Amino acid sequence: MNKKDIKILVVDDEAINLHVVSDMLQNEYAISVATSGAKALEVIEKKPPDIILLDVHMPKMNGFELAKNILQNKKTKDIPLIFLSAQKQDSFVEQGFELGGVDYLTKPIDPKALKRKVALWARLVEQTKENKRNQNLLNEYKNSVDRSSIVSK
Repeated sequence: MNKKDIKILVVDDEAINLHVVSDMLQNEYAISVATSGAKALEVIEKKPPDIILLDVHMPKMNGFELAKNILQNKKTKDIPLIFLSAQKQDSFVEQGFELGGVDYLTKPIDPKALKRKVALWARLVEQTKENKRNQNLLNEYKNSVDRSSIVSK
């Protein structure tokens, strides 16, 4: 699987942050952006990403509220969420993990750290997709064997 097949949604209300994070990752992944939690939910509904990078502090719907929405939806609950925030307090980091985030990076974002974390989750996403493909093939084979044993009786 090509890394460009991995779809990443970056959610932040600050255009400069969207630009910086997108620039760090756009050569390797398919990037889409949203400037609010509501817009992120629209993007997710239309074209679910493989990984979501989300800011914690946003107006109206903050990153934690957005994460709750994502994780309560059966279709999106397995998407890895990586929080990005200027908040370094343990309580914020803990809340991110308690909500189901897979990682928490503090701003300013270290490009190497972001790329390593995203690459790790991208590999896990690829492996999960491959496992699902293999399971589907196995099920198809099993069904064809079951049908052929019925026909031969």
